[in-house]
Amino acid sequence: MDKIIKDIEVNKENVSIWICPDWKSEAFQKYLLSIPLNEVEGTRVDEKNKRNKLLKIEKNLDLGIKKDILIKEFKLKRVYDKIRFKFLKSKAFRSLEIALKLESIEVKTPKAIAVIEKRDRNKNIVFSYYISEYVDCKYNLLEITRDPKHKYRRYVKDYLPQIGKDLRKMHENGLVHNDFHPGNILIKNIDTMPEFYYIDLNRGRIKNKVNTRNRITDVIKINIYEEEEEIFIKNYCPEDWENWLLKLRINRANRKKIRKIRKIFK
Repeated sequence: MDKIIKDIEVNKENVSIWICPDWKSEAFQKYLLSIPLNEVEGTRVDEKNKRNKLLKIEKNLDLGIKKDILIKEFKLKRVYDKIRFKFLKSKAFRSLEIALKLESIEVKTPKAIAVIEKRDRNKNIVFSYYISEYVDCKYNLLEITRDPKHKYRRYVKDYLPQIGKDLRKMHENGLVHNDFHPGNILIKNIDTMPEFYYIDLNRGRIKNKVNTRNRITDVIKINIYEEEEEIFIKNYCPEDWENWLLKLRINRANRKKIRKIRKIFK
């Protein structure tokens, strides 16, 4: 495990547990151990998510839960994923690693609270859960951008400067999100002072240097109107924005061509 993740405990049942220092208590650790036994009760979040289960748990001081939390259960359904994750960090620990990195560079993501995970003797993942603070956001950026009649659609231009600057900060600090699409950008306090939280971190990577290809992977997924793209790119790379805007549009056009070719052979 990378140095950024410290204080992982492993119990007699070979269950790995990481708990945020502010949340460590006997009651909360006992609660974590009850999660794989399906002894937790909460509200299902995002019913459309067929790959992973999301559960909102409300504050309960008796259980050591100091505020509302979100439990994300990662399931490996494909044989290919089950095999490769025998040799890789799990999605839960990847999410933790990226969340801690984002926190260290002061880019918002729901605060990492805990990870609980078990592997068998052959390193197969038996269960894997990532627990974070529950951030109450009415909308994500995708809900707004894909609906021309959305009541907040005209404000997207106001959101993009901060989002562009946040992505720049990630890349300058060696972090690639790898799934930086509008659905993974939550907007809090949208009616007053919008704050942007970046989620679904399990595909992220930390690198010594983020190259152009890595950058394009993140930049290209913000699919918006052309005039909005310009605002986004000007804040992402103000010193070379025209060149980056050209790269973005060329790469997007090439991807559309590839999709058309794939459809022909389906």
